[in-house]
This record gives sequence, C-alpha cells and structure tokens, in this order.
Amino acid sequence: MHQQAVFLIIMIEQAIAWNMPLTILGNVTYYLYDRNGNLKRKLASTSFPVFASSSLEGWETYKLGDSNVGTVWSSEAQGTENDVQWIALDGGHS
Repeated sequence: MHQQAVFLIIMIEQAIAWNMPLTILGNVTYYLYDRNGNLKRKLASTSFPVFASSSLEGWETYKLGDSNVGTVWSSEAQGTENDVQWIALDGGHS
C-alpha cells in the first residue's frame, strides 16, 4: 500500500496579516484541496508539527497547534504588502 505524505501550507499575505495574531483553536478541521479544487482530505486535529516563516518572541509557532485559545502566533513585521508569511502543518500520511 502506498502512503502519501500530507503537508498543508497556508500563505498569509502581509496586507492581511500585518502583525495581527493568527489563532487556530482546538477541534479545527482543515480541508485539503488539489489544484483543481477537489476535496482530497479532511484533517480534524491540531496535533501536527507546525512550521512558520517567522515568529515574534512570545508568539512562537508551536502556539498555532497547542489547542489553547489564550495563545497566539504572529509573524514578524515585514516592510511591504508584497512580503508573504506562511505556516505549514505536517499532516503525516494519508
């Protein structure tokens, strides 16, 4: 049986995310789509390893998946609206 790795990357445009915290609450369902818009998989957990392009001290990346509504993540401030920040969740194997 072939297992396929699932890796979700969320791009956050600077114009939307300027230093504003992004909170991912517990019991979140992530919907993974292929490039044609077809639903491929639902991930109903935040217990995956989380990676980000940057973070601020006190607003670290791990807080995206700690299921604590009192903690938040924020990217570093960027110079222009064209600067893009991202987060990625490693969803394991399908």
